[in-house]
Amino acid sequence: MTATRLSVPDNRKAAQKISACAVCARSFGQGERFLRLAGRSVHEACFTCTECGEQIGTLPFAERNGKAYCTRDFERLFLPKCNRCGKALTGTLVKVNSKVQLHAQCFRCAVCGCQLAHAGCRVGSEPYVSQNEAYCLTHYQIKCGRTCSECGIKLLKWYERNSQIFCEEHYKNRFGRECTVCGLVSVQYNVNFYGESYCQEHAKQLPACHACGRLVGKSGPTHQKAASASLAAGCDYADGRSLCARCVPQAVHNPEDARSVLGQVLTFFANLGLDVPALADAPPLVLLDRSAMQRLCEHHSSAHAHQKCPLGVTCSRHSIRISAQSGRQRRSEQHEVERIACLHGFPRHFLAAVLAHEVGHMYLTLRGFPQLSHQVTEGLCELFSFVWLQQGPDAAGTHEERGYRLHCMEHNVHSDYREGFRDALAAFYGHNSSLPALLAHVRRTRSLPARGLRSAPVHTKNREVRTPRGQK
Repeated sequence: MTATRLSVPDNRKAAQKISACAVCARSFGQGERFLRLAGRSVHEACFTCTECGEQIGTLPFAERNGKAYCTRDFERLFLPKCNRCGKALTGTLVKVNSKVQLHAQCFRCAVCGCQLAHAGCRVGSEPYVSQNEAYCLTHYQIKCGRTCSECGIKLLKWYERNSQIFCEEHYKNRFGRECTVCGLVSVQYNVNFYGESYCQEHAKQLPACHACGRLVGKSGPTHQKAASASLAAGCDYADGRSLCARCVPQAVHNPEDARSVLGQVLTFFANLGLDVPALADAPPLVLLDRSAMQRLCEHHSSAHAHQKCPLGVTCSRHSIRISAQSGRQRRSEQHEVERIACLHGFPRHFLAAVLAHEVGHMYLTLRGFPQLSHQVTEGLCELFSFVWLQQGPDAAGTHEERGYRLHCMEHNVHSDYREGFRDALAAFYGHNSSLPALLAHVRRTRSLPARGLRSAPVHTKNREVRTPRGQK
């Protein structure tokens, strides 16, 4: 509401046109001063504060809900109050939180009284608030900080372990791990399957080896302090995979070398009493990149097609032949494995584990096993790989290499592989760890035995692992 101050004209006719005072109803005399308030005319003497009744006259005033108040009563009745001095908040103010507002000059440390904000300032990183009281940094540390159990310093930010408080330096000294890449000690780190530590920066920057899961080093000054030989510059394949320096020397790119690995796997399972073909009678083996592997899966409508990167595929063909003999029709089924495909560039021990899985597919196809569910099929083929890793020759890899592959199998991101393997492993132990006996049961019943108590965990380490995507 605004008040316009006017004077009554000296002309009598003009003065008569002005309405009477809206408060006292008296008319205005010639030359008398009056106020125009929201279209109403009021004597200056009649213009008073709604609360105290004092004349406002030409003094400043404030309005609320159509009523006029002197500034003193308006501030007392309606303005928020400073939580420190209790006076109305006018001019520059500081909002400490949703409950506490102060004049800028009242925003002081509750202990030493030092100014925490000047005109126009807002709460920043310097003032600290606890229980609606503001403190400078020094007294906030004294009042609210935690004490390091090693050096006794009061802390605003601290680390807690085993109910003890530590500053960053002493927490690093006691619990930090040295990054395998840069050698710097960090309190936030990732630990892989092998117990190697990486700071979070390098864990995000560097790719994981597709075979062993270690981080793959890159050439350049950032990695010159690498504490492990495996962090030397690795190899990046054109299909997006990476291989660490430890695995590169063992990588298999030649189909003939891959076929010799297949021969070792076939010989192993033949010695277990399984009717698998000799290497000379085995189907062709091809090495492909990711895109070619994916196309192969889609062309053969493989169950692997949903995976981003299947490691291997067994291409088979089933046909039914009907012939007439002695006037009677005879039906016969033919099962043929056309070829086995694997991704190129795997280390020999890793390729052998993948081929053991594919030998499982080949065995189930050539021996004419009945139609099994996808989970049962993949679980049995993972069991072939497990038996190879557990009982196979030196070609199956070192103890560490076998352990990592077993870990990947047990924690596979694809549930059909993971749960199928666990069911098959429990059934395997239930048949006295005899693969031929278990396969005979599955062929007869078309299913795995019901799993009771879960089998003992596979030989793995309880560590955080970056498992490459798409592994079987």
